[in-house]
Amino acid sequence: MRDKPYCKAPWIGLSYTGTEGCQPCCEWKGDHFYGTHTEYLKSDYLKDFKKLMYKDEMHHNCIECIEKEKIDTHWGSRRQRFMKYDIDGGYVRLDFRAGDKCNMKCRMCGTGASSLWRDEDLEQGQNNYGQSIEHLKNLSIPLKNVYENKHIDTSDVYDIDFSKLTKIMILGGEPSIDLKVRRFINSVKDLDCPIGITTNASNASDKWFNTLKQIKRLELDLSIDATGKYQDYQRTGSDWSVIKKNVIKYRDTFKTDANNINVTATAMNFPVLHEWWDEMMSLDIQTFFSKCHHPEVMSLDVIPNEYKEYQIAWLKHWIDKEFERPRDRSATIQNAGRIASAKHAIGILKNSEYKPEWRERFIKHINYLDSIRGTNIRDLHGIFEEIMNEG
Repeated sequence: MRDKPYCKAPWIGLSYTGTEGCQPCCEWKGDHFYGTHTEYLKSDYLKDFKKLMYKDEMHHNCIECIEKEKIDTHWGSRRQRFMKYDIDGGYVRLDFRAGDKCNMKCRMCGTGASSLWRDEDLEQGQNNYGQSIEHLKNLSIPLKNVYENKHIDTSDVYDIDFSKLTKIMILGGEPSIDLKVRRFINSVKDLDCPIGITTNASNASDKWFNTLKQIKRLELDLSIDATGKYQDYQRTGSDWSVIKKNVIKYRDTFKTDANNINVTATAMNFPVLHEWWDEMMSLDIQTFFSKCHHPEVMSLDVIPNEYKEYQIAWLKHWIDKEFERPRDRSATIQNAGRIASAKHAIGILKNSEYKPEWRERFIKHINYLDSIRGTNIRDLHGIFEEIMNEG
């Protein structure tokens, strides 16, 4: 057993979600404590979690930080960033999801984080893994309440001491269309810590922008997973022609280095990275990548290595061309950010291990979603015709 915890998240971090409850951080891939924050503080779940952090080896549900520390020496992991704080100093990080109201059904998302996913499951009478809704309702109280649209009362979030927070993240669902988010923003807008908003960029209305302008230290995370038809496929409900205009409006309205594009690296966008990369980079917004670990059927581990090796070679060639580009000082800074993004993407591709059995599940999963959504992944690019070939 360690003398000091390998991660301080249970002491200084909180992820609070209206559909799922509490956990120490967004990166944790295990269960939530289903209940309010007030109940969470007294729970055996939190006590046991703190004990877990003293184990000699990091828990496998810490996979997101484990992977980031392997491949992301530039930005690092949440765990590493937490190590500088005192465990007795109170919360330094709060991730808050008021609910699941959303206008997209992103394929790496699911029921509990998207109201449209919930509605689709109810319409089909099953989830996307073929489990019946009635069976799922009997399986757990959280799932039963999600399908019946009953959320945890998160009003005690306002009882949290915000004074020592160094970062608040407001996520969804889609925050720009959730009125509960507007109320929360009004309560934290004057804080001196950065307040991050994660949005799918589908809403760029003046009313929403005026809400954002009230925030003293705003940071924007734009969830964009590709460009063109690849973005629209991965994020069902997206319209790239609208999203791109909105992204540019966000960029030009909120001119700050804290604006980022966050790409979820999946089996649907990274095999065709060469098709959308240049347009993404042309937006001149720093781009980060999050490797999809859950659901497993959407992870890069379902893709045979030959397709990932092609993208690695393509990115290396792209980096070489970036180094050759003549530029002034400001362009040099942008160039460095783009190169860092490319190296990050290469690291993700290199550290994805092909699992044939996961590929079989991916094929079944994609075929089901395509059948109910009127799409066909094979129409996107010839690569997917090969990947989806079960033979």
